[in-house]
Amino acid sequence: MIGFEYNDVYFDLINRKKRYLVLCGGSNSGKSVFVAQKLLTRIAQAQYEGRRHGFLCLRQSGTYARVSIFQLFLELIRDYEIPCKINETNMKITFPGGSFILCKGLDEIQKLKSIVGITGIWLEEAIEFTKDEFLELDRRVRGVGNTYVQIILSFNPNIYIHWIRDLFFSGENEYNNDRTSQVLTTTIDDNKFANKEDFEALNRLEVEDYGLYQVYRKGLWTVLKG
Repeated sequence: MIGFEYNDVYFDLINRKKRYLVLCGGSNSGKSVFVAQKLLTRIAQAQYEGRRHGFLCLRQSGTYARVSIFQLFLELIRDYEIPCKINETNMKITFPGGSFILCKGLDEIQKLKSIVGITGIWLEEAIEFTKDEFLELDRRVRGVGNTYVQIILSFNPNIYIHWIRDLFFSGENEYNNDRTSQVLTTTIDDNKFANKEDFEALNRLEVEDYGLYQVYRKGLWTVLKG
């Protein structure tokens, strides 16, 4: 298995199998790194057990996907010497045993309709997606064999009136309940890899813009000025 070092707050989520994993929080709380680690760990486990996964990792645009989530996977693969084949053009990473990670922008959604074998989805900066887009993606993903399906949403809560808040943070419903979803809010305080300068930059927001401080330092749903 891959010898990742995890932030403690996320450790129990590595093998959590609920359909919706909702990671809300401030900047530099380690959300994105953890999700990438979790997906790579699931692929390593599947390879050992003779199964396969197909993970679709999305940003709102292909450009954002390339400079964020795709680069994050490449860094982890390089640092931990994970065997795989990388298609830079299509942003597809294929692993021994047939599992793959595909990084795309939702602006390429028409092309995604022909993709098969997707067993899990990651919406990075999920606040950028519409409710209809989320529901369409939720409808498409399918379990294969004895794998479990999971849709992961990671984001900063910088839009107070938002469908994510309605579905997962505003009382029990078909999405926000103990059976189907796991919701976690984190801040930079939960990231043991953050340095002094990271803390200082976020703490300065308390004076400069208290709304931004509430969102990016405290990880709270807040109405921002303007």
